[in-house]
Amino acid sequence: MTTWDKWAIAVILALLLTLAVQAHGTVIEGAYEGCTWEWHPWAMNAAFWDAPDQFYEIAHGGPQLITPLCSRPDITPDQLTGYRLGFFASCDGMCSVADGTFAESADESVGYCNMSESECGECWPQTVAWQDTFYREMSNGAGAQAAFDAAMNAVPACLPCLRYHKKRVPEQVNETQVVLATVIIPWLMRGRE
Repeated sequence: MTTWDKWAIAVILALLLTLAVQAHGTVIEGAYEGCTWEWHPWAMNAAFWDAPDQFYEIAHGGPQLITPLCSRPDITPDQLTGYRLGFFASCDGMCSVADGTFAESADESVGYCNMSESECGECWPQTVAWQDTFYREMSNGAGAQAAFDAAMNAVPACLPCLRYHKKRVPEQVNETQVVLATVIIPWLMRGRE
């Protein structure tokens, strides 16, 4: 093996390691695993598209608690930090986007709200198709917001039942303005005393 061969292998291994660390794929949680397959089509659709850095769940829950059933522990938003995309397919998973909710645990989130209510009766049977459109759009290069809009256009019955949220970024304080305000204002005021 030549030196060039060794360098090529080293570069390939470094690239593979970098890709493995950066994109951990879709993490799927929910009641379908291990003891019930009621929501299997939704979970398998998410696994098929395998969006990088995504947390996907289909279970019972709301904006601050997912109950996976099957004697598995509940999941709270503080356990899900650092994901680029969160897909919360609990009936009420996206009914709130306040601090401390699942919507704020990922950079961008989509999911259900009021899915167990009568207003979502037409949407529920179409959610796998909605989800499939969403993921197809993302795999074609659309961002989460554009993919969400395309899925809503494809399945308008879900308009009142699905939501999109982008994590709020804390406002940055402009240090130059703070310094100017703390120096200039007192300087201007000193002549008025």
